[in-house]
Amino acid sequence: MIPQSFEFIAGEDLYIPIPILDDDGVAVDLVGVTARFVASRAVGVAPVIDSGASSATATVTVGTPDDNDVLVEVPDDVTDSLDGTYRWELKLFGLLGGERVACWGYMTATQSLTSDVDS
Repeated sequence: MIPQSFEFIAGEDLYIPIPILDDDGVAVDLVGVTARFVASRAVGVAPVIDSGASSATATVTVGTPDDNDVLVEVPDDVTDSLDGTYRWELKLFGLLGGERVACWGYMTATQSLTSDVDS
């Protein structure tokens, strides 16, 4: 599994489409699968984004048989306070009767260059 990294602007909604593919690059059947997305500064540190928490800070939508992407949505009020680099991972539950980390990587939040500029 190769880490997947990306950057985003803090204070904006974050949409992360994640295709779920097998080792041959074929879309995986996600029927009956659920998912959890977590992002944290480091292992053992409380997550800044967690779709599985009692007060979830992200929404995860698992694809249909026609669309095998997992879509993670994080609202702007959650990303607003983020700055710097975080490690993230997506765990799937119910895939082949078990659970596994489907993918992971690093996400870097940066402040907008124009957020304080008058238009």
